[in-house]
Amino acid sequence: MTDATDPLYGYFSAVAGADGQIDALELQRCLTSSGISGSYKPFSYETSRLCISLLDRDYSGTMGFDEFKELWNVLNQ
Repeated sequence: MTDATDPLYGYFSAVAGADGQIDALELQRCLTSSGISGSYKPFSYETSRLCISLLDRDYSGTMGFDEFKELWNVLNQ
């Protein structure tokens, strides 16, 4: 499956914007608005930054689609 045909890609690209990368602030907004946290408080900026640093395979300080998809799968398990 290519990125463009993956159902999650549309969501990713809407969050990532023109640069095609998600930074910690974008990730914080995305995870908080997705409702994935349930009844917990919104994701903090620090939590978002740590999520990126744990999965940042290319050391860019941001998340590309593959890294975002990996995080999304972990959070949904």
